[in-house]
Amino acid sequence: LEDVAYRLPSEAEWEKAARGTNAWDYPWGNTWDASRANTSESGNKRLMPVGSYPSGVSPHGCYDMAGNAYDWCFDWFHMEAYKYSSAENPLGASEGRRKVIRGGSWIARGEFAARCANRAAYEPIRGLHSVGIRIAVDM
Repeated sequence: LEDVAYRLPSEAEWEKAARGTNAWDYPWGNTWDASRANTSESGNKRLMPVGSYPSGVSPHGCYDMAGNAYDWCFDWFHMEAYKYSSAENPLGASEGRRKVIRGGSWIARGEFAARCANRAAYEPIRGLHSVGIRIAVDM
């Protein structure tokens, strides 16, 4: 593990991990189900241990891609990033003030925020109790 380079996933990598090749709205399908994710509807009012919602696992076996904590992505946020990007493995803006965060959180309304395609942004210089990290590695 010492020779492995760890990094934040790109926005495209994050979305692929969340929805797989199915193009689903949520990691488990196209219908919102509050019992599959830790969002404001769950009533927990806090982060939960990873894997607390096993029925919400993504097609690639990733837990908590919907809800619990937003995940930082490597890409800088630009509202029209996908409009000007390649269809295959698109790259986000090369600079900016805010980074992309994806996935929704325990304080967000899940039906909207936990959608695989939902994009949000936050300044990386600031901390936020509802944003965490998800590690990516090159295989």
